[in-house]
Amino acid sequence: MARTTQLRTCTVREGLLDEWVRRRRADIVPLRPELGFEIGGAWVDRERSRIV
Repeated sequence: MARTTQLRTCTVREGLLDEWVRRRRADIVPLRPELGFEIGGAWVDRERSRIV
């Protein structure tokens, strides 16, 4: 069966990266499987203030 994968890169305003990660874990991560999505992974690039 074919599988579609998305790779998203989000640039976060300076100083808000930790808050963004905390809110994502609390609000988004639990919701995704309920809607039929799988999260393959997430990475924090602190040097560039990005989430991948």
